[in-house]
Amino acid sequence: MANAHEVRVFAEGALRWIVASGSATTAMTTASAAQSALVGFVQAGTQQTSAQTVAMIKERGVPHHQKFVGSEAVQLQIKFLQAVTANDAALAMATGAGNGASVPMVHMELKSNAVELGATSAIYRQYLFGTLIDNPWTEGEQGNECAQTWQFVRMVGPTASGFLG
Repeated sequence: MANAHEVRVFAEGALRWIVASGSATTAMTTASAAQSALVGFVQAGTQQTSAQTVAMIKERGVPHHQKFVGSEAVQLQIKFLQAVTANDAALAMATGAGNGASVPMVHMELKSNAVELGATSAIYRQYLFGTLIDNPWTEGEQGNECAQTWQFVRMVGPTASGFLG
């Protein structure tokens, strides 16, 4: 087992998706028997933006406390090697399987292995009500690389419990 204080370097995890249903709420809503898949293992460079806007409140010109004032969309940038093309969420979006309220949407979950916490431990990040923003594809000798950018209404995590994986 790895040292319990090991520094995390890469996500080292699996990315799953499921078709979203309805309009954006606080819960991961799907239709009955919604299409879902395991995309595969993400490559180094996975990135996510923060979705929280905070304002500094001052008392007589001196910082006193902070206040949550709003949220922005969460953007997730992922890279993965193309494997089973039917497992690519972008393909499901292109074929109309995503049935969000006004645009095709999916939920995604990134499950990162956390071997330092025990054999079955993982760190989960759930991304809710997302749509595809950019879908570049590069042919490569070691495998074709997909480098997608998704925009989500909200996210949950990191947490110790998953929904899809």
